[in-house]
Amino acid sequence: MLPIDSHNPSTRSNRLPFCNFVEKGIREILGEIQWSKVSQDLNRDRQVPPGKSHPENQFPELGKIIQRIGEVFGEEAGFGLAQRAGGASFKYFLTEYANQLNLTSLEMRTKPLQSRLRDGLRSISACLSKELGITASFEEMKSELRWKVAGCSECTQRESVDSICFFTVGLIQEFLSWSAGSKFFPVEEIACSARGDPECEFRIGLLPLD
Repeated sequence: MLPIDSHNPSTRSNRLPFCNFVEKGIREILGEIQWSKVSQDLNRDRQVPPGKSHPENQFPELGKIIQRIGEVFGEEAGFGLAQRAGGASFKYFLTEYANQLNLTSLEMRTKPLQSRLRDGLRSISACLSKELGITASFEEMKSELRWKVAGCSECTQRESVDSICFFTVGLIQEFLSWSAGSKFFPVEEIACSARGDPECEFRIGLLPLD
């Protein structure tokens, strides 16, 4: 596996204050007009005094984007759009990282399905940890994984009585579907920092639904 250098200009060229694949997925789902409105609001919020610079990793602004989408379209519709945007972002993630993570290699494609899913999720998790500044860990079970995320980018500085990391759910589901020829796998967030849990936790089914 090739190392992923988040400070390498070749992987960060023209990067906005969140990762390119995220922006592209959200823009695809919202459309250019609505994306322009949301991004203009964010640009006003992130004004920086002269002589100051943004921190290197600003991906936590994803939470602000999702929150703003909910304000524009309504909370439930916003969650649905966030999940669709997560799914759409995966193809752009592939464009940026598939070769580095060996996701499309012959070795990966010839593994048994559950090994392919587990190994792929581990590689993606390592990449996101480096790019987004999160800390992820896995607990393996017979037919599912538990993916735990500390410092979640999607619900940072947000509060809710429910789990709200729908973008992440959509991204995971799209990877699973892509890996298994468009089959559907259940993904559920069972703990969320936004509702006061110590970290976000996702139950990832590794058996497709018929």
